[in-house]
Amino acid sequence: MSLKKRFNFEKIISSFFFSGFFPLFPGTFCSFIIVLANFFCSIFYEKFSLFVPPLFLIVSLILGIYPVEKVIRASGNRDPKWVVIDEVAGQSMALILMPLNWTTLILSFVFFRFFDILKPFPIRQSEKLKGSIGVFADDLISGIFANILVQVIIRVL
Repeated sequence: MSLKKRFNFEKIISSFFFSGFFPLFPGTFCSFIIVLANFFCSIFYEKFSLFVPPLFLIVSLILGIYPVEKVIRASGNRDPKWVVIDEVAGQSMALILMPLNWTTLILSFVFFRFFDILKPFPIRQSEKLKGSIGVFADDLISGIFANILVQVIIRVL
């Protein structure tokens, strides 16, 4: 296999810089990377910590939709397990408008993974959308559910 084919743009972006090839639970691994990235960004740029999750979300969508579409078409697989750029979008959605502290980071991670793995209604149904939209939709809805749940928890407790 040529170097160009092994390290093409679509593979790098879709796998979120090859983190999708982590041998155990690549989606969970990628979500954890995003939680850590948000944590470190909030430490270094505390004033801008509310802007970090939306920035990750927007960038992952802008950079990810086309490469994921190409990967789906080339592989014939509706959602290859190594494609984890959608986890970047979903985990980022789970962190939007959150105070970025250990409690919210951990809760958003746990609840995002819970919803993304179990896929209650309407998450599972959103996977049936065609192409990269279906790949991203379930993670974005899982992120919304996780965000709402964490927002309720931090306001009640």
